[in-house]
Amino acid sequence: MNKGIKIIAFLVIVMLVVSMQTNEVFAAKKNTKSKSKTVDLVIFAGQSNMEGPGGNPALAPEIAKGTGYEFVDGINFTGLKDLVEPIGMDEKGVFVGRNPGGTMASAFAKTYYESTGVPVMAVYAAKGGTSIDGFWKHPLAQEQFLSKYTDTLNWCKKNGVTVRHKYCVWLQGESDVNTPPETYINDISVLFAPLIDNGLEQVFIVLPGNWKYRPTAMDNVIATQKMLCENSPYFTLGTGVLHSLSEDYLVDQVHYNQVALNLAGVGAAQTASQFKVSGK
Repeated sequence: MNKGIKIIAFLVIVMLVVSMQTNEVFAAKKNTKSKSKTVDLVIFAGQSNMEGPGGNPALAPEIAKGTGYEFVDGINFTGLKDLVEPIGMDEKGVFVGRNPGGTMASAFAKTYYESTGVPVMAVYAAKGGTSIDGFWKHPLAQEQFLSKYTDTLNWCKKNGVTVRHKYCVWLQGESDVNTPPETYINDISVLFAPLIDNGLEQVFIVLPGNWKYRPTAMDNVIATQKMLCENSPYFTLGTGVLHSLSEDYLVDQVHYNQVALNLAGVGAAQTASQFKVSGK
C-alpha cells in the first residue's frame, strides 16, 4: 500500500470514529430528552377523609406506569415514585400518612390522565381531625403546607421535571360544622394566599359528606364552601358526590369507604381536567 492510500485509509477511519461519537452524543441527548417528565402537580389536602382511614388500597384503581406519580419529601427518600395507594406514608413533618387505607388520589390521577394525557404528581398534605381554626391557621401548619408546595416545585426544577399546572384538591370541613362562615372563609383564604402567590392556580373543593344518623350536620360548612367557590376566583367546587351518597358508604360515623373515595376522585378530576378549557 503506497503512502497516499495509507493517508486516505487513515482519514476514513478518523471520519468513522467521529461519526460514531457524534451519533452517541446525539443518542444520549435524545434519551435524556425522552426521560424528561411533564406533570400536573396536585396537592391532596384536608382532614381524615382525605387521609382515607375508611379506604381500601386493594379497591383503588391501579395506575399504569408512567401515568401517575407521588412526590415524597421523606426522611429516607425525596423524589418521585409511582403512584400506589396509600399515599403519604413516607412523608415527614406534620403531614405524615398514618392511615393505611386508600385515598382518592389514584382515582383522580387515572381519570385526569385519561382526560388530559398528562400524569398527576400527587403531593400529600392531610391530617385527620383538623379544623380550619384550630389547626390550619396555626403558623407551623401554614409554614409546612407552603414548604411542601415550594419544595416540590424546587425539586422538579432541579431534576428536569416540567410542572404544567399547579392545583390543590381540598376535602376538609367535618371538624368545622359549627365554625362561623366568615371565620372559615377568612382562615382558608389566609392559608392558601402564599401558595397562590407562588403560582398555585386553583383549589378544587370536595364537599364533605354526612355524619351517620345526622344527615344535616354538614349543612353549615357545605353552604360556606359553596359560598367561597361562588365568590373567589381561586376556589372551585370540585364535586359534591360524597354529600349525595347514602349512609351505606360510611364505614363508621363519618369516614367513607373506598368506593365513595373513588367516586370523589373521579368527580374532582373531571372538574379539574376541564378547568382550563371552560374557565370559571
